Amino acid sequence: MIDSVRAWRDRLRATDPADHRGLLSVGGIRAVWTDALDALTDEALEQIASAPGTPWASAAMAVPRTVPTSPVEWCAVLLTRGTEVTLKPPSTHPGVVPLLVEAARAVDLPLAADADRSSLLRAELAVVQGGDEAVAAVRAARGDRPTLGFGHRFSVAWIRDPRSMVGLAADTARFDGRGCMSPVLALTDLGLEEAAEALGEAMAAQALALPRGSLLPEEGAALREHRARARVGGGLLAGPDWAVLVGPLPDDEPPGLVRAIRLAHADRATAAAWLAARRDQLSTVGTDDPELRLPGVRVCAPGAMQRPPLHRIHDGVDWVSLAVARPQNPWVV
Repeated sequence: MIDSVRAWRDRLRATDPADHRGLLSVGGIRAVWTDALDALTDEALEQIASAPGTPWASAAMAVPRTVPTSPVEWCAVLLTRGTEVTLKPPSTHPGVVPLLVEAARAVDLPLAADADRSSLLRAELAVVQGGDEAVAAVRAARGDRPTLGFGHRFSVAWIRDPRSMVGLAADTARFDGRGCMSPVLALTDLGLEEAAEALGEAMAAQALALPRGSLLPEEGAALREHRARARVGGGLLAGPDWAVLVGPLPDDEPPGLVRAIRLAHADRATAAAWLAARRDQLSTVGTDDPELRLPGVRVCAPGAMQRPPLHRIHDGVDWVSLAVARPQNPWVV
């Protein structure tokens, strides 16, 4: 199967996803499409092919609307193991699912799409990425049958060097700030004026290099509200399609906003304590601090938050190990 998966990957590399961009701009979908395929290295696929254990006979995945390329890596892993895969696309837009299926058909890989929710109930393994309610509904419907559920999480950055703001802005631009790996907050022990200026310049540069896509009405309303609050309560640096919202360290999870990020000052001890207290809610932490440790959380360099390698912790789970082979006993994650 690995040769067919390589051929599938290479076909996808030659495919332009622009007509399947959904809310993203043409440049935006092309960037994340390339990122997703770049993670499918020959070495990574070979490790998956040689992993021990009995592969799943069949798997179905509910594809999230916010991160349209998320099924690329799941398909690569499962198909390499010989698993028959069905993708349930989002109800609002199929995204890149048709491209994945068409390329698989050309190289005789068992990948199909099915918009009916029942596809998630028929498969031996179900993978659900989305809101907590959607994950809970599939788990309840499947009972004790194997289900990998990835509900709501959020990501944060801890920055000590102003030069790292370039990478952080790139993380914020990917998927226009949607999805669990998108940073919603940057903590820093730099002076706030220096940090905001560096991050604002980087965000403006990203807006030119990677134009923002479309906004849903509720997203536009949320942006206007939080820009206004920042303007009167802390500070705002903004362009037509990006924003840095300066304010105090929040007590609660900051809201996810399209192409906008909150910036707050904290010393190292305060930042470490804030992150540790929310460890179970975090997806990814982007940092230039080599001493930061958060067990069970993916920690990476700024600029890599939205470009993860295939083998990694995903929302606290060693997802590749769970995807390549069936465990001996039933379980639900």
